[in-house]
Amino acid sequence: MLQQLIYLTNSEDFFAGWHLSMEQLLYVPEAETLKFIVQTVKDDDVDIEKTKKLWEIECNGFVAERISSRLFIPYTFMNVLDQHPLLWNYEAKSLLTLRGKPKNLSQLMGDLFLLHVKT
Repeated sequence: MLQQLIYLTNSEDFFAGWHLSMEQLLYVPEAETLKFIVQTVKDDDVDIEKTKKLWEIECNGFVAERISSRLFIPYTFMNVLDQHPLLWNYEAKSLLTLRGKPKNLSQLMGDLFLLHVKT
């Protein structure tokens, strides 16, 4: 069944009119099992309910394979980012008008970024 899901999600038809959503994620530490339930739906079909399909993916023994673990030794350090595009304030609005062609586009982009960070 996993091969069918891979085939579907890698097809050109999937990119054109389908979507995949996570419906449930279940972790059972005692059994070292992680279960994903995802749904595929064809968006542009007349009968969307007819195209909905649930897929269940179960990973057994994944703790032993170091995909996840309750103990993170020797991985005890975390990087805390304060300058990352996902942390930027996208609600703030700024308008900028450029006229002419820059001599060095890379330098212009860098300068604009530095001005953005400064404000």
